Amino acid sequence: MSQALNSPLSDSQVNDELIKMQTFIKKEAEEKAKEIILKANQEYEIEKQSLVKEEIVLIQQNNANKLKKLNLQNEIVKSTINNKMRLKILENKNEILNTLFESALKHFKSFTSNEEQYKSILKNLILEGLYKILETSFIIKLREQDVKLVETLLKEIEEEYIAQTGLPSVELIISDNEFLVPDHCSGGCIISNKENKISVDNTFDERVKILKHESLPAIRKILDL
Repeated sequence: MSQALNSPLSDSQVNDELIKMQTFIKKEAEEKAKEIILKANQEYEIEKQSLVKEEIVLIQQNNANKLKKLNLQNEIVKSTINNKMRLKILENKNEILNTLFESALKHFKSFTSNEEQYKSILKNLILEGLYKILETSFIIKLREQDVKLVETLLKEIEEEYIAQTGLPSVELIISDNEFLVPDHCSGGCIISNKENKISVDNTFDERVKILKHESLPAIRKILDL
């Protein structure tokens, strides 16, 4: 177990983690959807039985003309109950979605607690940003506490980038006047070209947003079962 935590993650392993999170989120959504529907059905049956009992009493106490009025009132009450149930289910669905993606972000945050693992992830995220922009001079924005960690990786990143792209050289500049704020960034980096006209957001928070965007349709479909 300790060997797995201390060994650097490859790019494919990082992607595997994303796939595992998507599978986990879908499974959690399926379970929560069943719980919501079961609870809603139980509450609806209780309300319905209560209405039926009230109807029987009222039918016995009122004449045919009043019965028509009561039937109309019952339909209104039933409609009101149904609307309340729908709103409650919608509220529960939104709560589930927020909880699921908060859990996903916490999972990403846990990577930063293991330095060797986090170094591997940072290296892959930085290289991914460099390959997307594909220039020879870059600015790397980080959380202030991650600067020293990335400084130890710069030479290795430069060599790998040059080897993979065939470019003669590369300049990597770690921003020292603009840091990613920990309150809004759980880890990762933002890569831009030297002119700051092109940038790639490879922070954990942005990865969760992408995960949310890609997973949301499937999760909503599961919750509608």
